[in-house]
Amino acid sequence: MAKTPTGVKILSVLYYLGAAVMAIFGIMALLKKDTASFILNVDISGILTLAGVIFIGLAVLYFFIARDLWNLKKWAWWIVLVLSSIGAIIGLFTIFGGSPAQGIFNIALAGLIIWYLTKPDIKKLFK
Repeated sequence: MAKTPTGVKILSVLYYLGAAVMAIFGIMALLKKDTASFILNVDISGILTLAGVIFIGLAVLYFFIARDLWNLKKWAWWIVLVLSSIGAIIGLFTIFGGSPAQGIFNIALAGLIIWYLTKPDIKKLFK
């Protein structure tokens, strides 16, 4: 098996961190739904339950992306390319939505990830 490049390891760790953050948000949404409804005096427990389940689902997905990116699996490579492309598109909307600096940063970061993962010496490692 090929040695995982440092850049791929960094991306993988970032996806692990993203999974952890999403899991925390999901758990908080599930545990605090009644408190939020009480404070706001509006029943939002259904929305928070749905948000919690979605965040936990995304956390699981991000965990598997991170693991298989580290293990140089082709499906994880494709998912990261798709997510980075979506991030670049969102960056365009952010620029025109009133936050040009953030939009430019999003586009630059997504572009850097796409450029790195599509370099021939990196791309050929994923199977």
